[in-house]
Amino acid sequence: ILTGGLKNESAATQARQARQFGHIPVFGIAREGEEGIRQAARALDLQEVFSHPPDTREILLLGRSLMERHRLQEATGIVGETDGIREALERVLQFAPVQATVLITGESGTGKELVARGIHALSPRRHKSFIAVNLAALSETLLESELFGHVRGAFTGAVSDRPGRFERAGGGTIFLDEISTLQYDLQAKFLRVLQERELARLGSDEFIKVDVRIVTASNKDLRALAASGRFRDDLFHRLNVVNIDLPPLSQRREDIPLLVRTFADRFAEKYERPGVSVSVEA
Repeated sequence: ILTGGLKNESAATQARQARQFGHIPVFGIAREGEEGIRQAARALDLQEVFSHPPDTREILLLGRSLMERHRLQEATGIVGETDGIREALERVLQFAPVQATVLITGESGTGKELVARGIHALSPRRHKSFIAVNLAALSETLLESELFGHVRGAFTGAVSDRPGRFERAGGGTIFLDEISTLQYDLQAKFLRVLQERELARLGSDEFIKVDVRIVTASNKDLRALAASGRFRDDLFHRLNVVNIDLPPLSQRREDIPLLVRTFADRFAEKYERPGVSVSVEA
């Protein structure tokens, strides 16, 4: 916490080092009328400036929240400090410990799988499997078998019983990306997994209980698809218990310098090259 020392260059250097290397939240305290301190605080990009005298409990709560958010970013690789990213991370921290089904929305490339992994990492299921499935990458003929499994003789080439992804994720988390591409006839079978926590393998009438948390993602508007009849309305509402929306880069341009620095550092380390600095103009 910096008070009048905000005007001191050594204090300013310590604040930047705390943020950049120790990942420690740095706050300022300003008495009424100390506009110079507030301007210095903005220049240092402090997370918060409290009025004097500050509420200690408020400082502790905010500090804890910021440190938890940073640990989540470290664990998942999510980079960003803009409001949209902060709000998404806060929702991950809030809902990861509970068992609710989560729908992650956002354009391609916004980090939906990273968020899903963060939810799993902070959940009681973190010591079990995390299985990610890109539904759009599976052909229609393979999809049902991949998700629900099959029994011997269910189709040509099915020489033995085989569990599907839901069973293999038992006790853990399954992440279904591009859920909007799920075939309409399979949506009813998926709905039963959500409602009854049971499934039948392809070629079998026997139901198997499954214990799995379901996280899905879509780059399309599922509500609109449900309204047009291309996606089951009851399934949409079952999936949309908790929604985490990720903003596109066009809505968080302030994060671009941070992303550039992060990628430059990451690839310099990966390829054992000297660090690269990128100018503001670039």
